[in-house]
Amino acid sequence: MKRKTISARSILAAVLALLMLVLPACSSGAPATAAPSVANADTPAAESADPAAPAPEESYPKFTFWYCLNTSVSPEVMPGSDISNNIVLNYVRENTGLDFDVVEVPEYMDTAQQFELMMSSGNIPDLIEFFDGAGAPKMKYYGLQGMFKPLDDIIANSSAISGLYDDKQREALKSDDGVTYALQSITANHDNHMIQARLDLLEEAGYTYETLAEAIKTPDDLAEAARKVKALHPDSTPFIAPGFTFRSFWLYDMFNTSWNVVKYYPEDGQTRLSWADGNITKLVTWAKQMMSEGLLDPEWVTTTSGEEGEKRGTMSPLIIANNANGASSGSVGGILGGSLPASARYIDIPIPVAEGVGVDGYYSMDSLGGMYTFGINANVDDAKLPGIVKFLEFMASDKGYRDLTFFGVLGQDFEYDATGQPVALSAPDKQLPEPGSYYSVLRTFNFFFPNHIDMFYYTFHQTFHQDVPGVTAEDLESYYAKARESFEKVSGQTMGKAGYNPLEVAEQIPDDLLNRETSLREELISYISRAVTGEITLEEFEAQRLRIISENQDIADARSAAVEAAKAKYGI
Repeated sequence: MKRKTISARSILAAVLALLMLVLPACSSGAPATAAPSVANADTPAAESADPAAPAPEESYPKFTFWYCLNTSVSPEVMPGSDISNNIVLNYVRENTGLDFDVVEVPEYMDTAQQFELMMSSGNIPDLIEFFDGAGAPKMKYYGLQGMFKPLDDIIANSSAISGLYDDKQREALKSDDGVTYALQSITANHDNHMIQARLDLLEEAGYTYETLAEAIKTPDDLAEAARKVKALHPDSTPFIAPGFTFRSFWLYDMFNTSWNVVKYYPEDGQTRLSWADGNITKLVTWAKQMMSEGLLDPEWVTTTSGEEGEKRGTMSPLIIANNANGASSGSVGGILGGSLPASARYIDIPIPVAEGVGVDGYYSMDSLGGMYTFGINANVDDAKLPGIVKFLEFMASDKGYRDLTFFGVLGQDFEYDATGQPVALSAPDKQLPEPGSYYSVLRTFNFFFPNHIDMFYYTFHQTFHQDVPGVTAEDLESYYAKARESFEKVSGQTMGKAGYNPLEVAEQIPDDLLNRETSLREELISYISRAVTGEITLEEFEAQRLRIISENQDIADARSAAVEAAKAKYGI
C-alpha cells in the first residue's frame, strides 16, 4: 500500500496543535497565568510570591533509553526522522515534558546479542525495552542477579500501569524470588485469530449477511462457498495462506491442531503431541482437496506475508486471515491502497470448525505474557526515576498509545463523537495520515502494545474521508455498520473464552529435548507441505505421523509436566 509523505509543515502543525491541546492538561491542573510581578528588587522572593499562583511545572532530569527496532516496519513511515528524533518520540516529549537520549537501537534480529553484550559490559542505560518473546526471561534472570530494579512498588502506586494486568497476569510478571523486575505488555488479542470473508462475493453467490454465520460453520461449508465463488469468477483463488506463518493459522484452527510439536488443549486442560489425535490428517486431506480443485493457492507453502498482500489484489481471495487488529486494518487498507477492488466488502465470520475434532468452535486464550518488556537499571539515579515512571505511565495511557496509535492527534486528525467513538476529521486544506501510519511508527518503538482492538474503528472512520472511486458515502456507511457489528460479535464470541495459556509461563524443557523439538517442527512442516502438494500420499503421511508419535512422547511428557507446574503456580 502506498504511503503518504508527512511534510515538515504537517509535523509542525501537529506540534502546534499538541501544544495548544495537550500541554495545559499535563501541567499541575490549574489554568496558566502570568508570572507574579516583583514589587521591588529588595523584597525577598518568599515575601513577594503570590500564594494563589500555580506551582511551577515539574521538571525531570534527562534519562537514557535503549529499545529494539522492529525491522518489519519500513523506514519510509518515519519521514524526515531518525531513531531518536521522530514523530512518535517527539509526541511523547511534547506531551510529557520529558526528555531522553536514545543510546542504542539494535535491529530486531540482532536484539538478543546486543542485549547480552550490553549486560556483560555493565554499561546499562536507565530504561530498556526488549521486543521478543525471549526478552522477559532474560530480564527476569538479570533481575535476580541484581541488575534490574524491583518494580512492584511502582506498579502498585500507578493505576495506569497496574490497570493493564489482572491478578494472574500480575503474578506471572514476577521472577522466582517473587519480585517483579520485567514489565511486560500483555495484549488482549494475543492469540485471537480471525477470518474475514468477501461479503460482496458471497452475496453474488447467493448468501446473505444475515444468514452467513449459520451458513458457514464447518470447513466443508467454507469449501462449498469457495466453489460457488470460483464458478462465478474462474480466475480467482479463494484461499491464500502465507506458508507457515500466523496468517495461515486458520487452516489449523479449523481442525483443532497445529504445526507445532506440542499443543495445549484448553478444552480438557491437557498438553500432548499435536499430531496424536489424527486431526492433522483431516486438515491435510481437506487442503489437498482444495488444491486439486484450484481453490487453494498452489504456492501457499512458500508464500511470504508480503507476497500474500500482493496476491490479494490479483487472486481476489474469498477470505483473508489475521489477528483481530491486522484483519480489520488490512482489508480496509487494501481498498484504500488499491490492492483490493473498491467493491470489496470484508466482514468477520467465526473460524469454521470441523466436526469430530474435540471442540465445537474456535476460542482464543487470554495471554499471561507479551512480546514487549521493559526494565529499569537497578543503579538508576533516584532523581531520574519519577521521569521514567511518567514515561511508562504515559505510554500505558489512552493518550499515549491508544489515541496516537489508531487515530492520530486529537483535534488534528480525529475527535470523539457524542457516543465516545473516535471520528476522523476532514478539512479541505489538509490530508489525513494514511490509516495506521502513526501505528506503524509507534510499533517500531515497541511501547505498550494495546490492550484494545480499536484499529477497526480508526480504519473504517478514515474510509469516510478518502476518495474511493465508485463508492458512495451511503454505501460506506452501510458497510461500516455491518463490519462493526460482525467484528464485535465474533470478538465477543471467541476472544479469551478458553482461559489462560499456561505454555506461555511454563518452565523450559531440558536442552536435549528442546533441540530435538526444534528439529522435529521443521520435519512436521515438511510432511504437511509434501502431503498437500501430492509429493507423498496420505497413507505415507499417516505412517510418518504414527512414527513421530511413538518416537517423541518424552517431549510431550516434559512439556506436560512443565505446564502442570505452571498451572499450579499461577492458579490456572
